[in-house]
Amino acid sequence: MDYLVLRIVDRFIKKKIISEEDKEIYLFGLKQSAVMLMNFIIIFLIGLMSGELKKLTLFSITYLILRPYAGGYHSKTELGCLFASAMMIISVVMIIKVANLSIGVNIIALVISSGILVALAPVEDYRNALDESEVKIYRKKFRKLLSTVLIIIAIAMAFANDLVITFTLAVVMISFMVLLGWITKA
Repeated sequence: MDYLVLRIVDRFIKKKIISEEDKEIYLFGLKQSAVMLMNFIIIFLIGLMSGELKKLTLFSITYLILRPYAGGYHSKTELGCLFASAMMIISVVMIIKVANLSIGVNIIALVISSGILVALAPVEDYRNALDESEVKIYRKKFRKLLSTVLIIIAIAMAFANDLVITFTLAVVMISFMVLLGWITKA
C-alpha cells in the first residue's frame, strides 16, 4: 500500500498538482484514506456475507461518531489496524448472531461501559497528545455524543428491540478500546 500511495503522490508532484513541500501531508492523508476505505470494504463484505449489513452499518456509524472523541488504543501499523478492525467486526457479528441478550443485560453492559467512558475518555494515544484545554473540549463533546447515543438506545429499547444490541456493542467496544488505551499508556 505504501508503494501505491507513494506513486500517486509522486505523480501528483510531477504533474504539479501538489508541491514537493506538501508531499508528507499528502502521503499521510492518502494512507489514512486508503486504510479507512479498506476498513469500509471489510465491514461491507462481512456485513453482506453475514446478512447483518444493516446492523453493522448502524454499529459503524455509532462507533465512528464516538471514537474520535473517546480516543483509546490505536494500532502502530495500518495492517494492525485493519486486522484489529476486522476481528472486532467479526466479533460483533458473532455476538449479534449468537447472543440473545435481554434488555437487562444490555442495560448492565451500557452502565459499565458508560461508566468507564465517562471516567476515562478522552484517552490520548502515542500519535495524538492532547493538552489540558483539548482534553476538556473532547471530554465535553464526547459526553454530549454519548448522551445522545444513550437516548437513541433508550428509544430503541421501546420501539426497535432488535437494534439495541447493535448500539450497545458500539458503546462496549469503544469502552474496551479506551480502557486498553488507558492501560497501555499507563
